Amino acid sequence: MAIRRNYLPEDVVTDIVSRLPVNSLVRFRCVCQSWSSLLENPGFVTTHLNRSANHGSHLLLVNENRIPTIFSFSWASNELLDVAVKKVVENAYIVGSCNGLVCTSNEDSVIVIWNPATRDYKLLPMPRLFPEHPFEPWIFQSFGFHLMDYKVVRIVSSCGTEIDGRPAPPKVEVYSASAGWKEFPSSLSFRRWRIMLMTSVGVVMITEQYERELQDEDELLLYDLNTEGVKELAS
Repeated sequence: MAIRRNYLPEDVVTDIVSRLPVNSLVRFRCVCQSWSSLLENPGFVTTHLNRSANHGSHLLLVNENRIPTIFSFSWASNELLDVAVKKVVENAYIVGSCNGLVCTSNEDSVIVIWNPATRDYKLLPMPRLFPEHPFEPWIFQSFGFHLMDYKVVRIVSSCGTEIDGRPAPPKVEVYSASAGWKEFPSSLSFRRWRIMLMTSVGVVMITEQYERELQDEDELLLYDLNTEGVKELAS
């Protein structure tokens, strides 16, 4: 007597699984090798990410301390869940977040990209650029997604370094998951920046602070990773 086996086509299973919350996917990685391979497939990850982005039901709340404390708030259930953070970086601060990933760093430029949902993390190789003088160093970092790759942008300068009596221009380096650290040409001038934010089109938005007539003023600059050029927006 023939045994009838009920099964779903693979594409149907993939479609169903791609609609599940991340916590369920983490458990499903232990079901079998084929499911683990599916959940780690870049195409599946992209599909799940796009569907999750259309249902923004969670909010990350960050309390910066010696170890960042991150809470996940669900709009659907009104629940506030404590998301455990691995003790990887001492005295860490949040550089930025993108597509559910959180980038943290500290004063020693130890950089970690962390996934709060899966508890996985990646410790990046140490950057190549550091201020030439330890006093009054200025290091600004940003985290984002560009050209199908996650990137960290660092702008490094030191007010103790001069060329022809002027502060030396800052140096820029970019980390990408595919190519590691790479130094970029910089036409930035030395100033004190407040905020850096990287957009999905590879443009780093920089808020500069400078003194004019004994008053602090801000300017908005755009540093384009595609053209390696700087554009100043009119205030």
